[in-house]
Amino acid sequence: TFSRPINVSGGTCNITGGKISTSQYYTNDPGTPQGAVVVNTGGTCTIGGTAQITGNRVDYGGAVCVNGGTCTISGNNITNNNVTYGAVYVVDGICNIEKDAVISGNKSSYNGGGVYMRNGTCNIRGTITDNYTASYCHGGGVYVLGGTCNISSTGTVKNNSATLCGGGVYVASGKCDIYGTVQGNKAEGGDGGGVYVAVGTCSIYAQSIIQENTATHSGGGVYVADSQSVFIAGTIDSNIANENGGGVCLISNASLELNGSIVNNSTATGSNPGNGGGIY
Repeated sequence: TFSRPINVSGGTCNITGGKISTSQYYTNDPGTPQGAVVVNTGGTCTIGGTAQITGNRVDYGGAVCVNGGTCTISGNNITNNNVTYGAVYVVDGICNIEKDAVISGNKSSYNGGGVYMRNGTCNIRGTITDNYTASYCHGGGVYVLGGTCNISSTGTVKNNSATLCGGGVYVASGKCDIYGTVQGNKAEGGDGGGVYVAVGTCSIYAQSIIQENTATHSGGGVYVADSQSVFIAGTIDSNIANENGGGVCLISNASLELNGSIVNNSTATGSNPGNGGGIY
């Protein structure tokens, strides 16, 4: 067991076994990203095999922090961490979450229970599941503040919870392309059970499925904020909103382009006012 953080600032680091479990890690500079594993500019890190990054408490950052380098994650090995900015915190650089990877059971005291993106690129080919945020926060599974997030055809964001909006995915800025599955997520105190688009670009492509998500307010499947636009060619199925737009909810000047998509079996259940089972 490693009880101190691992910093990769050059060369290649392969973590294939053992357990990394640190105490809460403080810094004199609150602007310095931290993590149990930090991959800085010029560094490359692979995390896989039987390696376990679990039980970490990180004051400013995530269990894994990609700070300009390249990190590839595989296996069921990033679990039960209590962090500030997502179990995987992408400040910049490239993060690849591979097909067999599972990011699960993590709690963020800010936004992004599973993955928090500030910049760079994150390719999600694996599973982000059962993560959640603390009070008054967004993006139970994935929070995109900047950069590009790609949820591939094998990528799954499921059973995550946000105390406010975007139970599965919250796009605050940047770009999010969804080719995979966003399922069973909850926006416990707000809108967008599956996906919430506040600012930025979000495209939901043909093979994608946004399914069985729930919003306490509006947009059980997808919520699009004022003046934003979303492209949907995938399937929006069996989502629930307690107010408007069981499948999709558009606010004010928001726009939606549907291209061969299927919107069905979704419900707007409430009396406040409970309009638009499919699209509002």
